Amino acid sequence: MVRIVRRGAADLDLYTRLGVAGFGPWAGAGELGRLLAAIGLRRPGPAADPHRELPGIAAVAADPVVAGAARGVLGADLDIEASRLIVVPPGGADSPPRRNRRADLVEFDPRRTVTLWLALTPATARTWCPHIAPGSHRGSGPAPGGAAARGPARPTAVLDPAAPARWEPVPMAAGHGLLIDPRLVRRVPPNRGRAPAVALAIRYTAPGGCTMRDGTAPAHLVPVPSPYQ
Repeated sequence: MVRIVRRGAADLDLYTRLGVAGFGPWAGAGELGRLLAAIGLRRPGPAADPHRELPGIAAVAADPVVAGAARGVLGADLDIEASRLIVVPPGGADSPPRRNRRADLVEFDPRRTVTLWLALTPATARTWCPHIAPGSHRGSGPAPGGAAARGPARPTAVLDPAAPARWEPVPMAAGHGLLIDPRLVRRVPPNRGRAPAVALAIRYTAPGGCTMRDGTAPAHLVPVPSPYQ
């Protein structure tokens, strides 16, 4: 198991205002090196739900600093809904402007959902850091022509928002992270560095934050143990 440095906190006022806030460090250089060696740099692109199969990733997702940042937004009871391990080679992977998409069978309450973006390698404006439209999470509503009816606790996020006129890069050192509001419009430009860029995205939900459209209880959520247990 990878030992994670336990210090750092996010500015929740900034998160509320901009839809994003940094925190950390959650890991030092040695710990990141061991984590990268343990997971290996697999094929480029995202690997779905590595918290289910890679012990190092599961340890990161449950770490008190990482999970604690999510708890600062969502409260003590926390589940991992999904994760992605992302490896982008030099020159690779430009993502379009987006907010979190709804899966075919799952809906999210953005007030009970948060995404953590963790840099496993340096994330600069040149080497594949997120670019955001600050404040775009405020006042977002259903896409035109709306989806199926849903209760008031499950508003629909815009699926394909128009690109804003101005993007703000959010660079961070390796071992640091971002809290991202699921409604925030963001993109990640191509990796213009000389080495692969590696990041881990984890979506956490509070109770009631994830709902199956067929009315069944979500069975894929992974509870995050309390640090006080």
